[in-house]
This record gives sequence, structure tokens and C-alpha cells, in this order.
Amino acid sequence: MEQILSVTYSNDESLKSISKIFLKGEPFELDPTYSKGVFYKNFPKPKYKSDLIPQDKDILKMDCRELNFESSSIKSIIFDPPFLFRNQKSNNNDKMCVRFSYFKNFKELLNMYESSLKEFYRVLEKNGILAFKCQDMTGGSGSRPFFNTHSKIIEMAEEKGFVLKDIQILVTKRKIIRKAKEQGCFRKVHSYFLIFKKQKKHNYKDSGFNDSENTVFTENNNQQESNGGRSLTSNNTSSPADTSYFNEETKK
Repeated sequence: MEQILSVTYSNDESLKSISKIFLKGEPFELDPTYSKGVFYKNFPKPKYKSDLIPQDKDILKMDCRELNFESSSIKSIIFDPPFLFRNQKSNNNDKMCVRFSYFKNFKELLNMYESSLKEFYRVLEKNGILAFKCQDMTGGSGSRPFFNTHSKIIEMAEEKGFVLKDIQILVTKRKIIRKAKEQGCFRKVHSYFLIFKKQKKHNYKDSGFNDSENTVFTENNNQQESNGGRSLTSNNTSSPADTSYFNEETKK
């Protein structure tokens, strides 16, 4: 039997492997940020294709945060939103920002992601699958803060009711790298496919939690941490889209 690994080297490979494991070999039913459909050169197109600015007449005009579908009516969603943000005009020959659309700042990006996750949870049927493609970023100046995008998405998705089923890492062989006088961070040559399922949370025996304990743990995972059997209350009450800690880091 073919072994499907957690690391891939093309979108084709990722989509096919996700389909085999989580969709019983079927294509995705909805792509709400379809654009020009570059995902689907060697993979079947989804049944429903939509975008905020349709690039073709057979693409539905919809905002991924407000989809024109009935609740619990979609089996699977593939989501590949913009992942760049920059609170200034593109400079230093930044080809990535010239080629792709981008948000003004990290908070704006997370707000869009959070609204989309809420809508996806509404339209997905029970046991529906969401494959969310994303990438982390590192600031390009000052203290160069690291923006841990994929972890924030997982937090927001779990708060909406999704269960994280797996993570696949896509490593690109062709990477657009902007020119810079000094390298202050690792060049990002990978992205993530986060696989979520709309299902009831369940604790397996090896989790160490029973159902009631997991509920309390999930609701308080941003406020408590375990220390030698004692529970410490954290002062961090930030919402998933709150980026104040990055602002403090930048000031240092």
C-alpha cells in the first residue's frame, strides 16, 4: 500500500493525498477563493467555485465570510486565502506583495480568517472536512517578530467547534525571495494544510482527559497552564485576533 507522508512538494500531491485520506478519493465540493483555479491543473475541480472577484463566468460571486449556501449543506471545503500582510507599500523589490494580494496588518488577516471559519462551520455538514492552506510570516524590519499564523488558525478553528485532524507541510521547490540587505530570519519555503473536521470532540484513551475535563481544558487553554499539578491563571486575555503582544515585541 502506498504510504502518504506528512510532507509534500506540490499542490497536486497535497490535494490528492488529502482526498485519499479524508474525502474517500473524492474532489472538494467548494473552493470559496477559487481565483483562476491554479490548484486544479491535475486534480478535479470542485463542484462549487466562488470568489469575491470572479475571474470567469462559471465562478460564483461570493464573499467567503458570507456564503450563499444553506447551513450544513457542504461536504468539504478547500481554502487558500491570501497570507501576506504589510502596513506599507511594497518595497525592496518585494515580488510576493506585487504578485499576490495582501492585508494591511496581522490583525486584519486574522479577522478575515476568523469570520471565514465561522461561516465554514455553518455551511459544512456533520463530519464535513475543511482543508485550510496557510503560511507563517516574519516581520522584515526592526526586531523581526515571528507571526505564528498556523497556530492562531488552529486556536480560532477549535473555538468555533472544529477538530484538528492532521497537518501536512508543503515544501516548495520554487520560491520567490525578495532582496534584502541583511537576512534576519529563515526564508519561508513551506506552507501548511490544516485539516479540520466538523465533529463532536472525543477523547481517546491515550489523551489522558475525559470528556468533561477536555471541555474545561479547551475553554481555558489560553488562561491556564499546568505546573507540577498546580493550575496557574494567566493574565493573557487576548482574543484570537488580538496582536498587542506583537506590538510590544516590536517596540523592544
